[in-house]
Amino acid sequence: MLVFGTYQAFAACDYCDGHDCLEARTDIPKGKGASGKWKDAETPKRDWTCVEIFDREGTDTCEMCEREEVRFVHVMQHGRLKLEVGCFCAAYMDGTLDKAAAKSRESTLISRLSKLKNFMDEDKWKESAKGNPYYTFKRSEHNPTTKKVVLMKSKFNSKYAYSIISLSEDGEEQDSYRSDYLPSKEIAMKAAFDSIFPLRMRVN
Repeated sequence: MLVFGTYQAFAACDYCDGHDCLEARTDIPKGKGASGKWKDAETPKRDWTCVEIFDREGTDTCEMCEREEVRFVHVMQHGRLKLEVGCFCAAYMDGTLDKAAAKSRESTLISRLSKLKNFMDEDKWKESAKGNPYYTFKRSEHNPTTKKVVLMKSKFNSKYAYSIISLSEDGEEQDSYRSDYLPSKEIAMKAAFDSIFPLRMRVN
């Protein structure tokens, strides 16, 4: 619909009101020109907010440009509408053109991958007095308490369970969680890691 102001008319979308949602983006990374929803006359082009990021652990097409293959997803919201997009589209959609801010959000997921690589390397694990392998995550920005992951093999088959123990600054156990037995050691390790560092993270 058209909303008339003092100086000009602007197009408001069906998801919000009070600003020009249909301002077209004139450029796109790699200089290939606009594509996908950047070219339509319906999808809002500005004033989106990033509400969540997640690691797809694979790739899929950005829902905005409908061209770039994206692994680290920025979930952008505009009123009632949400789209899962890549880093550069996210930077344009929020209207700031601040690619550094979008990259900063994405760096959290990249850091998570580095942590996962170390965690899945069994040479970096230690062995408890009971003979169970364990791995310790020290307190950090995204891990408010030190956590110890302990693996336990079933006495009856090749399945594994894991425990996550939260430790105080003095090394005292604060709380713990133990999983059910899972089909393999690798699956148990990955499940433990995902529990501490989720694939999806809310953006404040």
